[in-house]
Amino acid sequence: MDWYVPKKTNKPKILGTFTIESGKLIVTDPCYDKDEEDLQVLLLNVKNGKWTAYVTHTDEEAVQNLFVYYGEKKPSGRWHDCAQAIAVDSAQAGIFDFDVFQKDETIPYELINTHDIEIDEASSKYYVACCDMTDTDEQAGVVPGGAVSMSGYGDGMYEVKVKYNIFKQVVGVMITFEDEE
Repeated sequence: MDWYVPKKTNKPKILGTFTIESGKLIVTDPCYDKDEEDLQVLLLNVKNGKWTAYVTHTDEEAVQNLFVYYGEKKPSGRWHDCAQAIAVDSAQAGIFDFDVFQKDETIPYELINTHDIEIDEASSKYYVACCDMTDTDEQAGVVPGGAVSMSGYGDGMYEVKVKYNIFKQVVGVMITFEDEE
């Protein structure tokens, strides 16, 4: 008997690692500049070092959550809701080191540019790198200084949750892409 098993399940899949050096994270749609404060979340007192990114998918294979954690293991403790949601206009969102986000010189590799985006003042090389990562089977990936994924159900407003260590440093961040029905 043949059974249909979805290619992706809601079990977290590791995307890779990236480094945080600024002590600040920006959670945003990569199409925005850093000065769109009411559309994004800025997190301070973030633990510097190597972070690991994970993604989960729904049974319909849409991205359900994008998680990043300090180190290699999920930190214990509960998730805390951020007071503000993030806006998504390009059907993708990510969690990035504030000092690396949108800096073209941090992309040391040749871009695929699957959407043939013209790189100019409006669209950075960093943004195109994010688009290349979300146009994969996983619909997510790691870029220098962060992780990015498709926004599950397209454009809209999405919740951000945070975990802290005993020193009140941010050690985990999650974007939840819930179905807006």
